[in-house]
Amino acid sequence: MINQDKAMINRMLKREDEIAYEKAIARDLENAKKELARKDNELAQKDASIQELKKKLEEK
Repeated sequence: MINQDKAMINRMLKREDEIAYEKAIARDLENAKKELARKDNELAQKDASIQELKKKLEEK
């Protein structure tokens, strides 16, 4: 009985570790998603600036 209890506890601890690992991955993915969105916004702003400069050059 004690061995069964130990085995059950070990399975539970292993599963807790797996859940913590999965949560860490999900958190990392969410952070990466936010970083990509931020960089995408930066690129869009730079693109808009480039388009504006092109228009000014064409006007001259």
